[in-house]
Amino acid sequence: MRNVNAASLVVKATAAGIPLILAVYWPLYAINTDLLAMALRPVMLVAALVMGVCLMGQPLTRAEFSLIKLFGLMALTLLVTSIAADDPMTALAEWFKLVLIQLFALLMVRALRHGPTAQTLGKWMALASVFIGLYIVYVYLHMMGPVLPTYTSARALKGLAEKQNVPLNTIPFAAIVSYLCAVCILPMTRWLWAAGIFLVIVGSTLTGSRAILGVGLITAIVLLALSWIRSADISKRVFGWIMLMAGVVGVLAVMIFLNSRAITAFTEGRWDLWRAASQKFLERPLMGYGFLSWKDDLVSRLPGEYKLTRSLSEHIAGGYHNEYMTALAEQGVVGASVVFTLYFFLVRTGWKLAFNKSHTWTGGKWALFAGLFLTLRANVEIPGLFGSFQEPADYLAYILLAVIISRMSYEEDYVRAATQVQRSSAIAWAMQNRPRSKPTPIQTACEPALGAD
Repeated sequence: MRNVNAASLVVKATAAGIPLILAVYWPLYAINTDLLAMALRPVMLVAALVMGVCLMGQPLTRAEFSLIKLFGLMALTLLVTSIAADDPMTALAEWFKLVLIQLFALLMVRALRHGPTAQTLGKWMALASVFIGLYIVYVYLHMMGPVLPTYTSARALKGLAEKQNVPLNTIPFAAIVSYLCAVCILPMTRWLWAAGIFLVIVGSTLTGSRAILGVGLITAIVLLALSWIRSADISKRVFGWIMLMAGVVGVLAVMIFLNSRAITAFTEGRWDLWRAASQKFLERPLMGYGFLSWKDDLVSRLPGEYKLTRSLSEHIAGGYHNEYMTALAEQGVVGASVVFTLYFFLVRTGWKLAFNKSHTWTGGKWALFAGLFLTLRANVEIPGLFGSFQEPADYLAYILLAVIISRMSYEEDYVRAATQVQRSSAIAWAMQNRPRSKPTPIQTACEPALGAD
């Protein structure tokens, strides 16, 4: 019993340490970027190994088995495209890093099937998200002073911060995904609602990034439309379909009727990056050019007539700023297909948690929101489920995936245990209430004699 308690304490401490490490990463990032990035990978893998040991003897759930099969298919497919890359050594190194982070996710899934461990992780993820939000406030006050933010000043701050190794695109994402990990585990409270509002305000006003607010609003609208589609009210179902179709038509109309200059300005230069990715994909559509191949010729593929594009090309740090376009350009149709499958698997699992009856959890809508948020954000940024940069953003994306899959596994564990209890109760009842056998003639003849004795 002492050993069990000690092991439980170690696992809980590790569950608390992972969010803490990912939170303090950003204040330390500007001090020594290379050393910190190099140290993060082994630290996170060891932490996941410690946590994964706690349920190593438990049988695999269907959700875990599905994730293992998907990761295995993804690893095999991307291995083939990496061998066929222009620079196989670089591609294989990035492939290996992606395999390691997926191993990290599998270990996290098993650990989070343990209720107390999941609760500990959720609480510390919530605290980590607030810590990152406060760090954003500190960066703003340190660089801009106590003045009210405007979009122009926030954009200026963003450029100034990047020169000092403070990436104000990635840091708000880390705060939001940490928060989503927490609300996918913990019941919603006033404190959690207040923390979420704080993070949205800070991330959308003090960083010069519109992605947090924009992607968050679009995700909420899509979730509302999907909820209405599932409604028993026919009017809500019709209106839900209208909302989704209107969104698709709106995106197509923007792409058809707006000129490239307008779209480039609206997307802050990303449109030119996406066009460069599509050109590269069309040159080698089957297998792509391999991981990190965007570094070879991205700047030369960008148009030079726009000031925004020239500025963007000087500060490129995330490839094509689109996980799907990056997958197509680097891995071709063969590799991109498994990347798309991973996102589909994430959203489908969130869908099941949101709309199927659950015995263990009432936060299914948050799981679907989180899955949709990652899927939609992948259109405008690179760190996430496909990114192999091994920064906190990538680890947080995979932790969120692990949290969502673990909720499905936790439900399966509960149903399995309940079924075993019901079966045991039924057997015990049957044993107690089994019909007595008819006495044989010899027993009948002996009974009076036994009674006389």
